Amino acid sequence: MTWYSNRAGDSELSYVTAPGSSILSTIPGGYAKKSGTSMAAPHVSAAVAILKEEFPNLTGAQIVDLLLNSATDLGATGTDEVYGVGLLNLDGATKASGTMSIAMTN
Repeated sequence: MTWYSNRAGDSELSYVTAPGSSILSTIPGGYAKKSGTSMAAPHVSAAVAILKEEFPNLTGAQIVDLLLNSATDLGATGTDEVYGVGLLNLDGATKASGTMSIAMTN
């Protein structure tokens, strides 16, 4: 967490952290490393787009829940005022969760 990063504060239950420091970004004529919340926001937007493609039947609210529930915990254990629910974890959000069972009868 850098000095210029936003902290979750009172929004900790609906707050996910994303990379925002030294992110390789496009600039006129090439690429450069940039830092800031403007670099973190595209990570979250892209994760939402990928999840919508992967799971087209999910609603926007369900995608948000998926991102919040799959975040990697950072800082103090559990949800906190700095990192909220934790670091965006797209890999975790795209993995199957729960169990599947098929009821059978004779």
